[in-house]
Amino acid sequence: MTSVVLDASALLAFLRSEPGADQVASALGDAVISAVNYSEVLKKTIERGGEIEAAADFIRGLSVAIIPFDEEQAAASAAL
Repeated sequence: MTSVVLDASALLAFLRSEPGADQVASALGDAVISAVNYSEVLKKTIERGGEIEAAADFIRGLSVAIIPFDEEQAAASAAL
């Protein structure tokens, strides 16, 4: 079972070496990110002039699972 679900801000902090990046780094081996948050990371990369393919390749190299975000998961997360 996964113990860490990353949101976009956590992964962006890691990618940009911002405060908290070390905590994210220590959790990467057991982390997942939703496709929605992954999309946000890529969008923010583009907005800052980065290359989407380079960012996607780097994230794939982290072995962070990207999981689908469907209607059932949307309802479950709304109930949290």
